[in-house]
Amino acid sequence: MNHTGVEQILFFVGLSLLSYQDYKKKEVSTAAIVVLGFGGVLFRTADSGTQWISVLTGIGIGIVMLALSCLSRGKIGAGDGWILIVGAMYLELWDFLRMFISALYLAGITGLLLLFTKKCNRESSVPFYPFLLAGYVAVLWHNCGWRLP
Repeated sequence: MNHTGVEQILFFVGLSLLSYQDYKKKEVSTAAIVVLGFGGVLFRTADSGTQWISVLTGIGIGIVMLALSCLSRGKIGAGDGWILIVGAMYLELWDFLRMFISALYLAGITGLLLLFTKKCNRESSVPFYPFLLAGYVAVLWHNCGWRLP
């Protein structure tokens, strides 16, 4: 297993566990995010080919999400911003953006469907981590060159 494979597995397992936690409890473990982030920092600093502008751009997007969390008075969870900062440690910029934009689309469509079917109202919250996980799986799928028949 190469270095990238270990990173992919670690981020997938960590994001999967956090997604389950977010879905069940509507909150995530700060300690788990810190451990996952620390692993990402170790991988990035060990990789001499790291393009730090890519990492910093992803971190910037996570910081914007943290600011939006403050501005929305918590309607957007701070954990969403923190996991994006961590994700920037594991993914190249274009993969990071694919994951994030896919998650936004999926969460938006799901929210609209829940509203239209009256399963929730405008004040309801939807956990974001499972959508990030789905976006990450789509990135892995795309990068492996898998195609649907």
